Amino acid sequence: MEFKEEDLTDAEKDLVDYVVTHCDRWREWRDTNYLTKWDEYERLYYGIWSDEDKTRESERSKLVTPAIRQAVDNKVAELTEGLAGNGKYFDIDDDAADQQMSQDVELVKNQLHEDMKKDKYNKEIGKAIKIGEIYGTAVSEILVKTVVESVPSMQPMPDAAMMAVGVVDQERVSVQIRTVHPRNFLVDPNAENIDEALGCAIEEYTSLHKVVKGIEAGIYRKVHIEPFYDDTDLEPSQQDSIFQDDKVRIMRYYGLVPRRFIKDIEAVDGEIVDLFDEDSDAGRVSDLVEAVVVIAN
Repeated sequence: MEFKEEDLTDAEKDLVDYVVTHCDRWREWRDTNYLTKWDEYERLYYGIWSDEDKTRESERSKLVTPAIRQAVDNKVAELTEGLAGNGKYFDIDDDAADQQMSQDVELVKNQLHEDMKKDKYNKEIGKAIKIGEIYGTAVSEILVKTVVESVPSMQPMPDAAMMAVGVVDQERVSVQIRTVHPRNFLVDPNAENIDEALGCAIEEYTSLHKVVKGIEAGIYRKVHIEPFYDDTDLEPSQQDSIFQDDKVRIMRYYGLVPRRFIKDIEAVDGEIVDLFDEDSDAGRVSDLVEAVVVIAN
């Protein structure tokens, strides 16, 4: 299906403009305040020499000692060991009024730890700690999806006093965490935390086949999509040569958007009374609803 701008409704065009405009402002504020420092921290950790890191004009040495990297790695190892050295991230205290003793709580706790192990929490938490130590901030994205896994099973065989042993496929709700590089994260600068923010966004390059798979699965709109690459600042590290083929630039926005931009939403309690003029500043941020908006290229 060929995707053209005229195929969008006015509400959809306004929605895209609303998200992109806010994210552009947040990105400009972030880059002005942090991008230069992040580049410096990255070079010091990976031992990359740069002329802008010289402390005086007469300095000729290009040696970057591994002392900083060693200190960071030691602290990351200690934090990771302290957080989940025994594979247990948390404990749950039973309610004093619970009449089932502690069996129900132990069952829930063991199930949570088992699910976290399946979803590879050790690896992602270690990555988040490392990024937090290098750049001074760590961000993780929570992904909830249904996965199919094979589990051992026994079933009686027809017309025989025997049991068939094998595996069956069953669905499981998987709650995964995914570490996000600070270069790829945008958030409302007016807020002190995510809950108080107008919204936040993750922008990054992903493989074309993932987007196509999402379209075929009905997650994304069925539109014509082509590879697109134009910005090296979204790459997780400074590289001399960056592979640019079969990439799609994705922006995932999590936050509030004006209700009138969302298609097919009707008032639950009768008519919606406009308290503010749509063109005013208050009107642009009134009657907001939670939304997840994904924009490609």
